[in-house]
Amino acid sequence: MQIVLPGALPDPGEARELAAHLPKAAPTFAHWLALGHAHVVSADPAQAGCTPYEQWQLHTRGFVPRDGQPLSSGLGPMLAGAVASEEGAIWLAELVHMAPSRDGAALLPARDLAIEPEQSVALFEAAQTLLPGSGFAMRQADTNHWRVLPDDPATLPTSASPALVGVTSVNDWWPQDIETRPWRRL
Repeated sequence: MQIVLPGALPDPGEARELAAHLPKAAPTFAHWLALGHAHVVSADPAQAGCTPYEQWQLHTRGFVPRDGQPLSSGLGPMLAGAVASEEGAIWLAELVHMAPSRDGAALLPARDLAIEPEQSVALFEAAQTLLPGSGFAMRQADTNHWRVLPDDPATLPTSASPALVGVTSVNDWWPQDIETRPWRRL
């Protein structure tokens, strides 16, 4: 059995101090940790384009990116489920909320929004007016994702996972060139 607790461990400096208190505060958890075998894996979100937890999920499933692809390119097929059995590459767009602020835009990923199926369908229907001439079409994959069907896959921008962008700044990941304007508009 594997138990994965993303973000559960504090930074090493804090961990040393907290470790002394763990057996008294959480004896069962301390016992479980003592029985386990830790494996430290370097995870660079900036290079991979996804969170360390998503990196672990992709590695566990055996995904290896092609030359020039970020590791995050495996998230579409992983999240697509049954859609992934179709021929060809899988690109998914996740429904998110963009929240403008003084410091730039923040992104709330779908898992934080509790999107209802009816809301997803209504949004999908409303977005259809933005798609003609954009260079891509969309098809609903599930409540939180739309399948992207590009006219030319080479024109799709490199992207990072919404989970990663949600804990950083949108401006760090969102290209501002004219080619990505249809994506920003959507």
